[in-house]
Amino acid sequence: MEEVISFKGILLILKRRLVTLIMAVLICTSTVMLITYVFVIPKYSSEIDLVLGFSSESGHETLEREMDQLNFNITMLDTYDNLLNSPAVLAEVSADLEGGDYSIKKLQDMVSMSREEKSQIFTIEVIDSSPENAKQIVEKVVSVFQTKVQELLGSNQKISIIAPATVNSKAISPNAVLNMISGVIFGLLTGISLILFTEFMDKRVKNENFISSTLGYANLGVVSTINLRELSVRENRK
Repeated sequence: MEEVISFKGILLILKRRLVTLIMAVLICTSTVMLITYVFVIPKYSSEIDLVLGFSSESGHETLEREMDQLNFNITMLDTYDNLLNSPAVLAEVSADLEGGDYSIKKLQDMVSMSREEKSQIFTIEVIDSSPENAKQIVEKVVSVFQTKVQELLGSNQKISIIAPATVNSKAISPNAVLNMISGVIFGLLTGISLILFTEFMDKRVKNENFISSTLGYANLGVVSTINLRELSVRENRK
């Protein structure tokens, strides 16, 4: 006959093994935080905000033509994203950077572009293990990118910087708070699983209900325990 434990029974088991559960949480959380602060290399980001405009040749653009140019610029941002991560830009950046192994492949993993929908403003971001290097690299990337846009896509494409790069000393990864929460949750799950597994594998007789419900035998009686003090008191009464 299979043993069925109710939710209340599980809570009682966890309460009885509370020390084991706390130890599992502490061990898992400590391990995760040790990995976070000792073995994981922190990453820093630096970014530059830019706006895409256009140069008017006549200086007397109509509103309709300006709207057409605006829509064209927005659709061009996808092209700019591809150009930004292409060897045409990153090969020159890699050649100009000193003091580190910045191959084209590595730069492609470090450099990214983001933008809001239907907006001419976009952001170029670089992530590196050094906040100073991240700032230096993003400035170099933007400089080369602006030049390549003029060379490859025409002089009417105008990209202006609206927010320059800064040194961000706060690491974006690893996220210590998130990792700590993950460690606590993992510790709880590990502890609960370990406690329940141990409890289910333990076939010792814990109470009289175990005999009838689990083993299927009739309960004929209970042998009570008595300590030495009670035994001596009874002996003295005789």
